[in-house]
Amino acid sequence: MIVVDPVYRASQSALLQQIADSGARVHLLYGDEERRATEEELRVRMHPRYWMVALYRALRTDTGCDDGLFAGVMGASWEKDSVMPTSEDLRRASQLLTELGHGLNGGGGATMEASMSPAYTAAVEAFEEAVRLCRKT
Repeated sequence: MIVVDPVYRASQSALLQQIADSGARVHLLYGDEERRATEEELRVRMHPRYWMVALYRALRTDTGCDDGLFAGVMGASWEKDSVMPTSEDLRRASQLLTELGHGLNGGGGATMEASMSPAYTAAVEAFEEAVRLCRKT
């Protein structure tokens, strides 16, 4: 088996270990450049802050509905960073912003710090674990 990108999930590591234990050869054909690229992708896909910031910026300039706001964030993100959020990314960011007092339904000011949100903390911990695994293998 040839692996060209770093693994970043425990299930991926376990699968590679099973394959190796079965007697098959596993060749890891990636290095620091691929690790950096994977970490950047993880920062965008897993760390909640990236889409929270994009959505918050859009909220400050838009008073439209969720769908229009989400479409604006998608277009701006693609144009700026060539990254397209999923609707799940934006839904999660919207829920976190609402929890913090910056929601789509108005919300004037933050009611708590992001680090106090269990959902935010869990997402950050999952991101950090993925980065650790990416760097380890």
